[in-house]
Amino acid sequence: MTKERNNLNPSADRQTLAVLETMEQSSQATQREIASRTGISLGLVNAIVKDLAKRGMIKIRQVPRRRLLYYLTPHGFAEKSALLLRVFRTVQHDYQQIRAQLFRQASGMKEKGICELAIHGDPFLLEIGCICCLELGIAVKALYTDNPYHVGDNVCGHIVGSAKDLKSDSATWLVDFSSLGLVRDHVVERSRLPESGELKEPAVS
Repeated sequence: MTKERNNLNPSADRQTLAVLETMEQSSQATQREIASRTGISLGLVNAIVKDLAKRGMIKIRQVPRRRLLYYLTPHGFAEKSALLLRVFRTVQHDYQQIRAQLFRQASGMKEKGICELAIHGDPFLLEIGCICCLELGIAVKALYTDNPYHVGDNVCGHIVGSAKDLKSDSATWLVDFSSLGLVRDHVVERSRLPESGELKEPAVS
């Protein structure tokens, strides 16, 4: 069964994990309530619940007022742990891929003699870019973003400024997902975990 689930995409793993987490927290939650808490459509929640029951991961018991109670079975708890591990590994893989590519970019700038610069780009990438510069001995003068919701954030000891204030005469490193061959929404979506997980969606808009 685990092998079968490994063939599914990370989003399916995360959705199943979110439903299981919600059921564990409240066995009395209706499918509509599960959909509301997880942000998954009601139709998809219904399909996931049917699949979980068919695979013996949950037991369903009917109570008065036509309500249903959902209980995780021992197999369900074991599979939930396996799902959580796979989601963590996906997030870790994304981070390592991003970090490796940004490190190569920063290394290329150092080889050109750039020893200090400003970093401009996606809030999700600014911190990773700072870490790469720190490891290479490149001084980061300032951080800038086009995202107004993250102007003023403290990243690696720098207050993120608005890109409108970026000076054109300073060396600037643009960090964005397109240059990494990645789709930002896909990476951010995979980084989401249920509230009980260790990782949460980065504060990006």
